[in-house]
Amino acid sequence: MLPYCPYCNKNMPFKTLLNASAESTCPHCHKPIKARLSVLRVVLFFSVLYFVFRFIGDLYFGLNSTLSSGLLGGVVGVITLFLSYKFEKRDLDQ
Repeated sequence: MLPYCPYCNKNMPFKTLLNASAESTCPHCHKPIKARLSVLRVVLFFSVLYFVFRFIGDLYFGLNSTLSSGLLGGVVGVITLFLSYKFEKRDLDQ
């Protein structure tokens, strides 16, 4: 489920996702692609990751404080955004 290039099917590096704009190029094959954030993936990944991390944190580490919940939400949010990007082929006509 990692974001990949629609042309060469190679996984996108984390640096590409951080610099993802509406129009960019694949670092592997250098073809034009456009980044989209899939709302369905955001909801799916966030809910699953949050409950898994919350369960593990409560079970093993006793993370019940507000600070640890905030940190957990931040970590889950970053992971969710990384996994929720989707790259599509970009038209050269535009």
